[in-house]
Amino acid sequence: MLALIAFYSSVGIAYLVLPIIREFGGVLLGSRLLSTDVFLNAGILEWGYHSLFSSTRHFFDWNAGFPLSDTLAVTENLVGWQLFYYPLRLLGLGVPAAYNTVLLVSLLIAGIGSALLARRLGASRWGAALAGLVFGYGPFHLDNIMHLQTMAVCWIPFAILFLDRYLEKPTSRDALGLVACVVMTVLSGIYIGVFLAITLPLYVLVSVAVKRHRWSRKTGVGLLQIGIVSAVAIIPISIPYIRFETAHGSYGASAKTLAGLSMEWLMPARTPSFQLAWASTPLRWSNPWDGEAAFFGLLTLIFIIVGITLLRGTSRRSVVLTLVVISLMSYLLALGPYFKTAGSGPARVIDWVPMPGRLWLLVPGVRIPSRFFFIAWLGGAILAGLGFTVLERRVKKELRLAFAMGVLLLVLLEYWPASWLSKESVVATNPMQMSDAYRFLSGETDSGGVIELPIQDEQHTRVDYGRYIYGSAGHLRRVVALHGDHDLPITDSLTQAAYELPADAQRIFLADHGVTRVVVHRNIGDASANARIIAELSAAGYPTLFNGSESAVFAIPRAP
Repeated sequence: MLALIAFYSSVGIAYLVLPIIREFGGVLLGSRLLSTDVFLNAGILEWGYHSLFSSTRHFFDWNAGFPLSDTLAVTENLVGWQLFYYPLRLLGLGVPAAYNTVLLVSLLIAGIGSALLARRLGASRWGAALAGLVFGYGPFHLDNIMHLQTMAVCWIPFAILFLDRYLEKPTSRDALGLVACVVMTVLSGIYIGVFLAITLPLYVLVSVAVKRHRWSRKTGVGLLQIGIVSAVAIIPISIPYIRFETAHGSYGASAKTLAGLSMEWLMPARTPSFQLAWASTPLRWSNPWDGEAAFFGLLTLIFIIVGITLLRGTSRRSVVLTLVVISLMSYLLALGPYFKTAGSGPARVIDWVPMPGRLWLLVPGVRIPSRFFFIAWLGGAILAGLGFTVLERRVKKELRLAFAMGVLLLVLLEYWPASWLSKESVVATNPMQMSDAYRFLSGETDSGGVIELPIQDEQHTRVDYGRYIYGSAGHLRRVVALHGDHDLPITDSLTQAAYELPADAQRIFLADHGVTRVVVHRNIGDASANARIIAELSAAGYPTLFNGSESAVFAIPRAP
């Protein structure tokens, strides 16, 4: 186990840390792919750090989403990651360093879990190490590191491990382990929890059908009890989501959204743009956010094929059948509600093909069906470990160590990401230092809402969704900014009103909704437009409360 931890930690450091070794505490890993959401998630973690054990702050009354309540229920709460984030902050790590460390820990857990599961299912020690490398650090996994909630897949191998052991011989230890994994998955990423809730019964059905395990009444009752205990354990975190849905509508995504975020059928033959080994080949997928490129790699694919040949044997046939069936079904569900052809840009959608992914039209809280492919990726990783085991046993004993290390090295090189994946991460200090206005906001007695301008940066990326929410985790004032699955008109209306200041009607509208402060950042987006806004507010008599080199803070008077 210690050797696995050392090996996978070294991989994470080589892939993601070494390119930014001097800036590790000043950037947010994964933000090269989607900076807004990384800022958002780091801000949520920091809010949890300040609010979870506070007597004056309520965890779900997030500092984003003013003037609404329970606003953390608009998105992932990430409370499961506080298991790692909270002690890191207590030890004195800054927010970016703590966030990056949690991300790296998730990859480590994923690698260890899949290695243990592969070992359980018949892989040799080196085969298990290969399976953990493929699942934990393969390109599909790295291609999704911009969303910490998606990294909750790290608990899935452990959940299947405990489930498989429980199906063989029900014990209270495995039951508790399975409950813990289910709860941690849900608390770390709710929609990954939904995926797990589909995967576990599917695993039971398939493994019983292929006669890997026998079904008994005792096992069925035990699994039902495990499900009930898991559901009860997550009730406290579910109530705010139910309240929020009751007040603001369903979490269900539109068919158009689901189709757009589903996997195209040829994506298992495409590689992300950062994978150096395939960067100049037709397999490279060059969308700004790759998101779905899921080629296992040439060497891993060979091992998967070899692993599938175990179907001809009797000892491992049930294991291979289980993995193959679950992987294929996961691939089909990842394709989403409509069949999509491959190609860059908008994909063509064939409406009439009956797809299993129509399920996502009925399941609330799932917007990105393509990530169900993580289950297939796990299945492929374990099949690769089994295939490696077959070949390893055909090598002379004295050559097996060299063979295993050579294979791991080749897979490492094929998966090696370009340095820009880390090097071009967005620069981020601790939230309070993101603007000179924030220390002023945190120190005044006013408790009204804060709205920040401009909304877009120089790349025309909305910064209220990410950067301003991240900053609010420092000054801890409630801000008019929200990002999640719900489209809430009030936040857009207040933002539009702020852009139309100093118009009197807009001033009244903002004041009536409790907004008392407008922050204008001088150097975000169009500097000349920002200077014009500052001049217009000053000329209209808005009290200037703070005038710094980076920003200006104005009060919104209730009367002209």
